[in-house]
Amino acid sequence: MLPIGGIWISNGTLAEVNKMKKYVRVVGAVIENENGKILAALRSPREGVKYFEDLKTDIFFITLNKSDKDFSPSTQYEDYAINDRLFHWQSQSRTSDTSPTGKRYINHRQTGNHIALFVREYKKDSGYTAPFTFLGITDYVSHTGSQPISFVWRLHEKMPAKMVQAANKNVL
Repeated sequence: MLPIGGIWISNGTLAEVNKMKKYVRVVGAVIENENGKILAALRSPREGVKYFEDLKTDIFFITLNKSDKDFSPSTQYEDYAINDRLFHWQSQSRTSDTSPTGKRYINHRQTGNHIALFVREYKKDSGYTAPFTFLGITDYVSHTGSQPISFVWRLHEKMPAKMVQAANKNVL
C-alpha cells in the first residue's frame, strides 16, 4: 500500500496513482508493503532517489532549480522537461551505467520495475520545505554517459502545462 497525500494506493504498484491523482502534491509519504510493514517514511528526502525492493519501484525526488546554498556542485544535476511527455534526468554522480543501480534503471521494464518521478521547482516555498508533485510513472527511452548517467524518460501521461513550463530549461 502507498499513501500519497491522504490517498491509499494498494497492489504494490505506483501505476495506479496516475489514474487517480491528477497531480498529487506530497511533502512526505509512508511506504508499506502488502503486509503493512513500513518500508520507509519519507518526510523530506535528503537523497533524490529511493528504491523499494518489495515494490520493485524507484522513486526519484527532483528539485529543478538548485541553489548553490542548498546543493553541492556534485548534486547540481541537469534535470528538466524536454516536453510534456519526455523528462531528462541525471542519476547520482556515483552511479555508472554498468552498476547494479544503473542496470536496474536501464532495464526496468524487462525486470518488472517501476520508475516514479516526483518534482518540485525549488527546495523551499515561503520558508518551508516545498512539496513535490507526482508526475507519474515513466519508461526508459535512452541514456548517455556514466557517473552520472543522463537519462530520457517517457511519462505514461502528460505532465500539467504549468509543470512543463517550470521544468523546461528552454522556457524563459
